[in-house]
Amino acid sequence: MKVKLFTHTDLDGVGCAIVAKCAFQDVDVEYCNYDEINLKIEKFTATEQYRHYDKVFITDISVNEKVANLIDFSISRDLRAKDKYKLIDHHVTAKWLNKFDWAEVNDLEISIYPPEEYMKSSGTSLFYHYIWENYEINISDLLRFVELVRRFDTWEWNTKFKDKHAKQLNDLLTIIGRDKFIERFELVQIVDFSRSEKMLLDIEEKRIKEYIEQKEKELIVKNDSNGVAGIVFAERYHSELGNELAKNHPEVDFIVMVNMGDKKISYRGIKDDFHLGDIAKRKYGGGGHAKAAGCQLNEKVISDVLEGILQI
Repeated sequence: MKVKLFTHTDLDGVGCAIVAKCAFQDVDVEYCNYDEINLKIEKFTATEQYRHYDKVFITDISVNEKVANLIDFSISRDLRAKDKYKLIDHHVTAKWLNKFDWAEVNDLEISIYPPEEYMKSSGTSLFYHYIWENYEINISDLLRFVELVRRFDTWEWNTKFKDKHAKQLNDLLTIIGRDKFIERFELVQIVDFSRSEKMLLDIEEKRIKEYIEQKEKELIVKNDSNGVAGIVFAERYHSELGNELAKNHPEVDFIVMVNMGDKKISYRGIKDDFHLGDIAKRKYGGGGHAKAAGCQLNEKVISDVLEGILQI
């Protein structure tokens, strides 16, 4: 079975790639950010590249209405496209896609922790269960890995389980890079870290702590149309930095981290009365969760910032 996978670039998106590679022999993975996904899938679909694959998965990321309609049109007119596409996502901002037969967007799934009925989902956990339920493939060795990814992506590692292991999984991805991380878990699904991995993680933990201490001094507080924003320029450790700054500065409603190098904005917060996914989507066409979201900086914003700097 030949599979095409479009997936996000974070741990949850990479987790989907590992699930796919363990489940299917022939997998072509394309990693996408929010500013790329629509263009990539539009081109892929319009040029009928789906004909070369038995199944096309889109995981942990969604498409806009234009591309969704293109997929639906292709499925309706081309029998070779029928039943090929499957979008699996867990972001609330993408729930409107559920009107299409080929899309499943659920922010909750059946809990594995009784008596709790439902728990927060992740792209990796939803994709794992979809494969488990629809294909005669045993990938149960991945179950603990999948749960750690879910805990990190939903931030339950911190708010519910106090599970440092889940956070360290994301740290390991940062340290060794995506290709080696995938190779490591594709080969051995054991999530216990080796001695050398533990040494690397200890060093990384110290670096993160020092980075947060430095960025704490650089925080700028500004009133935004959506609330009081704490803004900082940061290239790394967005999840750890954003949540720590939000916790240390109750006077701000949410944290905005600007990465000019990668042209990205990351939002983090801990207050219940703000949905950062909606803010990211409304401002720059991004998306995400209530307390963690992101988007790409468009060229106009970057140009305005540079122009302002040059006029100083």
